[in-house]
Amino acid sequence: GGDGPGAEEQTAVAITSVQQAAFGDHNIQYQFRTETNGGQTGTQRTIAPRTHPYSPKIDGTRTPRDERRRAQHNEVERRRRDKINNWIVQLSKIIPDCNADNSKTGASKGGILSKACDYIRELRQTNQRMQETFKEAERLQMDNELLRQQIEELKNENALLRAQLQQHNLEMVGESTRQ
Repeated sequence: GGDGPGAEEQTAVAITSVQQAAFGDHNIQYQFRTETNGGQTGTQRTIAPRTHPYSPKIDGTRTPRDERRRAQHNEVERRRRDKINNWIVQLSKIIPDCNADNSKTGASKGGILSKACDYIRELRQTNQRMQETFKEAERLQMDNELLRQQIEELKNENALLRAQLQQHNLEMVGESTRQ
């Protein structure tokens, strides 16, 4: 669910039973309730408390090899995140209405990716329309060429017929009134 206005669902957490939680008693029961926009309760479920005390891993048990592997993994992961973030910034610079300079924090990554998808869809539609227009222009160009050829053939035929008329000393109807 979302947490902004107009969100379809909201999740509420209610702690139903807390007994000395701050003093190490782990008998806490959480109830998760999903509510729709109208405030009607949807699904509700209870999460059981931890049955054993929480014991974080002690740092001293890590071997130097484990430390190196963890550090290497962290570095690889950081580089991967940096690359992704850099590509998202690049997208924000080339997508219209998606300048990261709109505020101090810039547009969200999700917003940038969403606008990128919209822009790609728009470009595809424009490209499709342009291809159809180009095909139509090619068809019209071929039609024009055929018409030009027909005009030339008719001009030649007309000139031939005029020559035959002159040869027989005949005047064309309408020729005497034309200037």
